[in-house]
Amino acid sequence: MLKVCPLFLAVIVFAACSCNTGKDNASKISEGYIEYEITYPKIDKDDIFMLGMMPKDMKMKFKDNNTIGELKTGAGVFTTKFITNNNQRNLFHYLKLVNKKYGLILDSAEIYSSYAKKPDDMKLIPSDSTKVIAGYKCKRMDVVFNDSTKNFSIYYTEDIGIQSPNWCSPFHEIKGVMLEYNISQFNVDMHLTAKAVVAADIDDEEFAVPAEYEKITQKEMEEKFTDF
Repeated sequence: MLKVCPLFLAVIVFAACSCNTGKDNASKISEGYIEYEITYPKIDKDDIFMLGMMPKDMKMKFKDNNTIGELKTGAGVFTTKFITNNNQRNLFHYLKLVNKKYGLILDSAEIYSSYAKKPDDMKLIPSDSTKVIAGYKCKRMDVVFNDSTKNFSIYYTEDIGIQSPNWCSPFHEIKGVMLEYNISQFNVDMHLTAKAVVAADIDDEEFAVPAEYEKITQKEMEEKFTDF
């Protein structure tokens, strides 16, 4: 598996998509949120303690082509957010551990050399298969590696009004919003599947960088995840 940002990492988080459900541009949702269910295929289902600590869902809010995704542990000890600004091409990564708050801002060059860097052995192979997820007909894209045990499939739709939703991930070739995909980060494999896409008014303040946090480097951020 490869390390990607969870929005859009898309998100998370996000090839030309042919999953047309008959909606024109004017009817596409351009403001609202997507709720994802998260499962952990490599964690033993009997490991109740570990599964109880892991996030079970993620909500991704979007407006004006900007997005924010948030993950929390069941006990509330750990919270992480990714705020992406599509126009300025930057990303804010926020981490809260108990009562400690940390933050990291990456510009486009830093994003393309880290979160959005495509592994040399990764290939995206379009498929004719489709699936309906959260009411949206999606097309499949197969993600293939030299090591076939890392292979997985992405299902995405172009019928949600977010431009370039995957610009900050290795899947930037995919022009649609991913509604089912895998991510692997800090030695944890996660499978995300959208369970609802909701049109809603989102306050601009949701995308504002928090005022109080300790600024840290990307390496320090990775160390804090690993230590946790």
